[in-house]
Amino acid sequence: MTCDACAKYGIKAKGIVINNSDASGYAADDLASDLKNLSGLDVLCSIPHVDGCNTEKISRILAESSMLSAL
Repeated sequence: MTCDACAKYGIKAKGIVINNSDASGYAADDLASDLKNLSGLDVLCSIPHVDGCNTEKISRILAESSMLSAL
């Protein structure tokens, strides 16, 4: 959901989670800075690319990030 859609429907977002799906694309640090400047919201974390749908690996990444404490 976009930040604009959240605002339109009265949904208060706590922050943004970046899906860092392609290391050769937009640098996550640059994207985080640009998103904060455009939206006014903090970027809670950047989830790195994970090959395959490995829920254990994704759970570990989320547990190690600061995202859970921000919620």
